[in-house]
Amino acid sequence: MAGRVVRVCPPRDFDFSNVSTGTETIVVAERIDASQYDTIDVIVRVHTATTISTNGAIAVQVVSDGYTADDPSQDFFGSTIGNGTTLSGTLAAGGMTVESLSASIGSMVAVRVVGTAGSGAVTARLSIDLAMKTC
Repeated sequence: MAGRVVRVCPPRDFDFSNVSTGTETIVVAERIDASQYDTIDVIVRVHTATTISTNGAIAVQVVSDGYTADDPSQDFFGSTIGNGTTLSGTLAAGGMTVESLSASIGSMVAVRVVGTAGSGAVTARLSIDLAMKTC
């Protein structure tokens, strides 16, 4: 089984506390070549202990990316391939989740972090990696 690990995001603070209603999306990486891989493991690490307020959540999503040099200023994101993880409640430092994705990966992918408004603080310090593998 061949593969490669892509560092999508080194430890970074995500703060969605000022989102009044609904969600806010941050694209952390795009145009990741996944053309030769069958599965992707989304590895999300929590670096500092934090509490996400009631009704709040932070989701790490992988989406298909249809980037083209013909229109480089436009994002062509397809459907969500999968949620790497959805974080809510109390997060302990040193926590890690791994989610395997294999359906309809496509030739390129993008990774985004989506924050959902809560009744207070919605923050976390996360790092994200993709372990891409062939069967």
